[in-house]
Amino acid sequence: MFKPNALSVSALVLAGSLGIAACVTSNASSVTRPTAGSGVNSAVSIQKQINVVISSSNPSVVDQGTAPNLAGFGGSVFVSRSGFMIAAEGSANESRIFLLDQPLASWTYLGSIPGAVAQLDFESLTTGFALVQAPNSNVFSSDALYSTLDGGRHWTKVSAGDFNQVHFFDSQSGIALSSTAGGPNAATQILLTNDGGHHWIPEPSPVFANTYPFGTRSVSFSFISRQAGWLAFGGEPGTGDQEKWLFRTVDGGTSWTKVAAAVMPSSPTVGNLPGFPIGGYLEQVRFLGPSVGYMILGRGSSGGVLKTVDGGVDWTAVQLLPTNDFRPTSISNLAPVTPYGGIAATATGSIWNQASGGGNWKRIYPPYRALSISYHLGYLGVVTEHGRVLELATSNPGSPKLLGDFGLNTGSINLESGKVMLFTSNGIEINTTGTGWFLQRYPTGWHFLSGSIENGSVGIAVRIPRTDAVEVTVDSGRNWENVNLPFLPFSVDPLSPNNWWMIGVLSTPLVPNPYNKNISARTYSLYHTTNAGKSWTQYKSGWGSQSGLMGVRFVSSSDGYAWNQDTLFVTTDGGATFVSHKFAGNLSILNSFGFTVGTGGQAWLASGSYPIFETTDYGSHWKALG
Repeated sequence: MFKPNALSVSALVLAGSLGIAACVTSNASSVTRPTAGSGVNSAVSIQKQINVVISSSNPSVVDQGTAPNLAGFGGSVFVSRSGFMIAAEGSANESRIFLLDQPLASWTYLGSIPGAVAQLDFESLTTGFALVQAPNSNVFSSDALYSTLDGGRHWTKVSAGDFNQVHFFDSQSGIALSSTAGGPNAATQILLTNDGGHHWIPEPSPVFANTYPFGTRSVSFSFISRQAGWLAFGGEPGTGDQEKWLFRTVDGGTSWTKVAAAVMPSSPTVGNLPGFPIGGYLEQVRFLGPSVGYMILGRGSSGGVLKTVDGGVDWTAVQLLPTNDFRPTSISNLAPVTPYGGIAATATGSIWNQASGGGNWKRIYPPYRALSISYHLGYLGVVTEHGRVLELATSNPGSPKLLGDFGLNTGSINLESGKVMLFTSNGIEINTTGTGWFLQRYPTGWHFLSGSIENGSVGIAVRIPRTDAVEVTVDSGRNWENVNLPFLPFSVDPLSPNNWWMIGVLSTPLVPNPYNKNISARTYSLYHTTNAGKSWTQYKSGWGSQSGLMGVRFVSSSDGYAWNQDTLFVTTDGGATFVSHKFAGNLSILNSFGFTVGTGGQAWLASGSYPIFETTDYGSHWKALG
């Protein structure tokens, strides 16, 4: 029996990192009411155990589409003074390069570079440079410099070396900071090039002789002309603090003057200069002129930066982005002034824009990040991380329809013809076409954890303190009954009112260890019942991850899916055997509710990211929607 709109619920942390989640799906018009119980294992048993055979296949092939997954931006983004953005996305083996030529435009895929991109530097839409780190190389610097002359579509390796940061004034002239690993013997030097980075000339810089901050990639150049610029770098970060130094040049990098410094009391380097913060980790400096500049700090205030109006001597905190966004708004790259206003990229992958005339900053990308999804007849119901409820056609995902906005206290969604149901912290929100939203509240005294509802009436919820059982409703949440379990529930997926699959967790008794702490091992297994939870069959396996399984979806009595963070498991024989598909690139599933199924091998996944991905061959190949 095909179940097109199966959706589980969020995995929440309980009792020392145990995720509790539950969901239900059914195409049946009537449901057998379960009998209320009094506790775990009360008249419930695991009657049979099966050791699951898992065979490996080739990793899933992923078509990332034309937009980057911004969640892993880090330092691989460049925001130009003219307002365009270049971003790198990828793994240690390959980085894909994307262009956003103005804030409200669409991303364009340009090309790829072998290795992991650590820094991008573009001063025009045609000429750019990238510092690239090869797999298993020194984490404190990059191994190679690549250049492009066609806007990032094709790249050529031009030189190799220990580069921390580069800045090019044009296609030929540039400056770099190079160093080996940190410590008193670190070799730190300024390098200059006049042939596009093919050859570099060391420039003696005595001012760096007593400074050895390296052991991190916290380095940033900022030039306002060919001659005038600043160089900031930070030492080894720790407990929220980091030693920092700021230098200035007026001769294109031949000589440097220390402007500001913040060092630990025990540091053998030259001491502090006033007005410079030791808190926060250096990300970027950006000067607009000889006096005004900005400093971006990781682990600084959310959405905040530091600003100077005296050339970098004194710095004060300035709040740019809001602090109440769902994701932290710590800025990683900032262009305060462009023809399109201010542009900021955050460490969590959002892009913000301030209009040229000033005013509040607005998040402009991505359009949404899906946390839970539900499929029905060519449409996906989506709950975003901000609690918006969207409906989008799989054939035209670029034009989602807003159905509602419930803030951050939302859970799983069920999309039906003419009806939408949504679990929230207060109850089940129900929207029937033409009637608006109605809240069916939970029973008094509930502390709701997670839940899902299917077919407009059947639902399962997990609540505190009864995490050893689930609550079942057959009338859209008006009445609930308790069903006890012989394990702790993580993700539930029934094929019918009596035929359920579930991810469950068993814990061993607490035992002491040499550090006098009680510890308990947890085992994640796949469970199956054909009598609404009165007895269970346990499917045991290592499942290829220390975190065990995170979710389960069955399409029929034989075909189903289970997954952990980095692997999808597919069965066609009712769970006796599985084939594993390891996810490639940045694709992953980080929860138990970001997966929904269709017919003929169709499935979709979302895990708090953008875009949603689709497969039509049971997970062997994935492509981005849109």
